[in-house]
Amino acid sequence: MPQNFEVAWVSTTDNRELLPLDTYARRYRAELLDRENGGYFTCLTREGAVYDSRKYVWLQGRAVWLFSKLYNELEPRQEYLDAARPILDFMRKHARDPQGRYYFSLTREGLPSFYQRKPYAAVFAMLGMLEFSKATSDASLREEAIALFWQIRDWIKDPTLLGRPSAPLPSLADVMVTPPWPPKSPASTPTRAIATSSANASTVL
Repeated sequence: MPQNFEVAWVSTTDNRELLPLDTYARRYRAELLDRENGGYFTCLTREGAVYDSRKYVWLQGRAVWLFSKLYNELEPRQEYLDAARPILDFMRKHARDPQGRYYFSLTREGLPSFYQRKPYAAVFAMLGMLEFSKATSDASLREEAIALFWQIRDWIKDPTLLGRPSAPLPSLADVMVTPPWPPKSPASTPTRAIATSSANASTVL
């Protein structure tokens, strides 16, 4: 394991201390994972007590990405995938409405809590699925992530698909989510046909 991997953690004494990343990850798994319902909690006191059991979908996706990234680039420990998988399963089971749009937050059990009419949560779900598919060589999950990428593009292009007014989303949101489209150079971004082809999926994202 790299010796200089450190992250900041706010302690119960309000002092900020640096912990080795592995120590942080163990603490993260121990205190935040919901082993009863799946997913993980994001609103805890400094002592580790849950004060809001709602599960924010963008943070679920981010957690899947985090543990998968640790596996892919820090050390391939099975415990990282074991932490990511129930969060991923919870997200894939509960985070989408019947039209495939992503809720912003869910109850502890996975029922809809709030729908934002923006693609924000879907972006993190896509990134989490993509990184997990890399860790597990799951081609089907990768295809799902790539399909979601293009769905996000469609939502940005036509916000009425999300239930918003017909006015386009701010251009800044577009740039934050995806590269400019169409690309400045034809060779700089793959076409949609290439992106959805499993044989060439490695050239996308």
